Amino acid sequence: MAVVTKTRRLEARMAPATDALLERASDLLGESRSTFVVRAVEERAERVLAQADQVTLSEAEFNALLASLDQAWPLTKLEKKARQARPYAVAG
Repeated sequence: MAVVTKTRRLEARMAPATDALLERASDLLGESRSTFVVRAVEERAERVLAQADQVTLSEAEFNALLASLDQAWPLTKLEKKARQARPYAVAG
């Protein structure tokens, strides 16, 4: 397991009540305040990023999406290019 050197620092201002909450929670887990904060930040950031990768659709929106995927798109430009002579020889 590789050892990661921790070089970044974070300083935060907080209300006394928040500071007391942090102290109680980190003590309860037997962690330093720094470790507690870093783990909390990692967990929350991962949840936020996971939610950003998800798309939520209603049933009607989902059905409309599926229906649109089933429709054939006109490929006139592609068909025209496919009929044109190729500037290279086709092996075969």
